[in-house]
Parts: sequence; structure tokens; C-alpha cells
Amino acid sequence: MLLNVVKMYPPEMGGVEVVAKEVAEIGKSYFGQSEVITFNKEKTLKIDDINGVKIHRLKTVFRKDPLRISFQYNNYLKKVSKMAKKIIFHFPAFQPEMFFLINNIKNSEKICFYHADIAGRGFLGELYNAIVVKTFLKKMDKIIVTSQI
Repeated sequence: MLLNVVKMYPPEMGGVEVVAKEVAEIGKSYFGQSEVITFNKEKTLKIDDINGVKIHRLKTVFRKDPLRISFQYNNYLKKVSKMAKKIIFHFPAFQPEMFFLINNIKNSEKICFYHADIAGRGFLGELYNAIVVKTFLKKMDKIIVTSQI
């Protein structure tokens, strides 16, 4: 199974979401099963099926762009990742990066799609990049950048 982990997923749209949707749908033919972990706009857990892709929309307790936080996230990721052959993390998303500060996933290949730098966030942004992002990226098996810039 291919697992995509992304902050938003259609019908919520943006550039990262277009990539996540395409990868998830292509993943069905290569892996037989494709699933997505994302955050719900409402404060409920919802499981959808869009074009044969199973989408786990986690109950969101905090949502203020660009952040989304779910208390279900860590346990849910640990559970679903046990069935995944490959996991694609769409960076930046915040909660996945925080997960890897104290956790790891060892049974699946972890791939980071690096969509954008975290810049212009002052001292906290610099600290986040130096500690959280660095730890997250070190735990990835592959990193794919989406732009030369």
C-alpha cells in the first residue's frame, strides 16, 4: 500500500494537494492500494473514498493556516503506516515533522516531497528549521525537491 501524508486533500485545493492527489491515484496501479492521511475541516474523523483512494480525514482540534493539529495524528499514523510499503510526506505540514522528533517508522520506505522552505518566520522559524526540520529530513529514506529554487 502507498500512503500519502498531506496537510489538505481535495476538495481542499492548492499546489501541494494537486501533487498529492496525482501521486495517490497513480499509486493505486503500482501498489494495489493507496491511502491518504490528512486533516478534516470539521472536528470529526471522516473516511472517504475518492477515485479508489481511501482518505482518512483526522479530527482537527486546531486549524489556522498553515497549521493543523489533531490529537489522533500520532497513533493514527503509527497504525496505518504498518500496512504501507511506502509513505510519502508532503513537506511542510508541521504535525508530521513534530511526529519525527520523538518517533520513527521503520517498516516502510519514507519519502519526503519537499514542496517549500519555511522562511520568514523569525527566530521560531529558524529554531524550527534547525531542530525539527533537520530531524525530520534525517529520518527520510529519500527527499524529492519540487523546485530548483
